[in-house]
Amino acid sequence: MHPLQEAFSVCSWIRRLPNSAPYQYWFSYGTSTVQNEILMRDDGVYWILNERADFMASVTDPDEKWRHHCVTWDSSSRKFKVYYEGVLIGTVTHPSSRKLGLGGKIALGNIVAKNGLVTRSDYIFGGEMYRLNVFSKALNGTEVKLMAEDGLCSDVEEQYGLRRYIRWEDVLKERRSGNVTEIDAGCGPRESHVI
Repeated sequence: MHPLQEAFSVCSWIRRLPNSAPYQYWFSYGTSTVQNEILMRDDGVYWILNERADFMASVTDPDEKWRHHCVTWDSSSRKFKVYYEGVLIGTVTHPSSRKLGLGGKIALGNIVAKNGLVTRSDYIFGGEMYRLNVFSKALNGTEVKLMAEDGLCSDVEEQYGLRRYIRWEDVLKERRSGNVTEIDAGCGPRESHVI
């Protein structure tokens, strides 16, 4: 069984910049049969297993400040949890024990279409992303809170070892398309690049 099929967490630091597109999708994952397996916007709108969840009332309007976003999914409890700045802002119980679809594509900063292409110019993320990690477990509230409280330059996520399935360091090595630049986050000598 694939490590992300039963449980996962996606966490990142996000900062939206002014004059950006209205729909700020910073993470998306879709398969050839389900386009919206996982979608995350910086304004509190999420899609999990093709179902929309709106927590906009619990999220600060994008204000050019770094904000910690984290979502978790556990197929055994069927719960999708959304954390903002280390605080649980919403839980959705999925009606079935459906697992995450496999063989899809991830897009950062846009929505991935069923054919694997990124084509929506009105969904381009206009901001900065730092320390995106995908974990092969549903982090608990204490773990998410610690990540947020330790701050932007923390390396707290490294304690998860192999449970950190997609690591920020590896994201930085991937091929990019569109208007993507890499800048220094100001966190010292460690991997401190923002895209």
